[in-house]
Amino acid sequence: MAVLLVRGSEVLGLLVIVVLVLLVVVVLLVIILLLMIVFVLRGCIVVGVAIVSGHAPQTNTRGVELAWVGVSLAGESADNDCMNRPCFLVVDREYSGSISTRKLVIETAKLNVITAYSGGEAIEALKRFPLINGVVIDAGIKDMSCAHLVEELRGIDADLPLIVVNTPGSEHCPGATHYLESFEPAKLLELLKTLTPKEAAVIEARNEHLSKTQD
Repeated sequence: MAVLLVRGSEVLGLLVIVVLVLLVVVVLLVIILLLMIVFVLRGCIVVGVAIVSGHAPQTNTRGVELAWVGVSLAGESADNDCMNRPCFLVVDREYSGSISTRKLVIETAKLNVITAYSGGEAIEALKRFPLINGVVIDAGIKDMSCAHLVEELRGIDADLPLIVVNTPGSEHCPGATHYLESFEPAKLLELLKTLTPKEAAVIEARNEHLSKTQD
């Protein structure tokens, strides 16, 4: 009888331990579930606020979703702190001790620029940043012909606008979307604006607003 009582108490002790372990597991599962619910609700709230405030993802003229670019502007309200600025790849010849003049010209218009100093760099840059709005190519690049570069870029994105800037002595570069006979900053900027007219209009309106507020 004593042996039976001892074994019964042991079984009861094991049952108690099993029940406690199950309770702990259940509590942990409940906590995880609650954390997941909180995370999902938080995401829904953020998306809802973005939509209501007008900061939902926008689509450019090529039909791809643009990344949100947050640009802090002193004196501007929170509603005006984000703008989709067009981004262009500039393929230019490399000179010792200087950077691309075309890059500087485009950036003065408050457009984003990725610079490549060879055809090979340009190909790799487009693979890494496929959502750019266009490419500005110096027809006098040295590591490959302009025509070969255009062909390689078309193989990555057949619809990408390609602007070729001719240089003295450069050969005709077939396959480009637009051609400029020489590097004229005003003409280049005007052409870039036609590729992204809505974004260009927003940037010009912002510049006018800043000019008025800073006077």
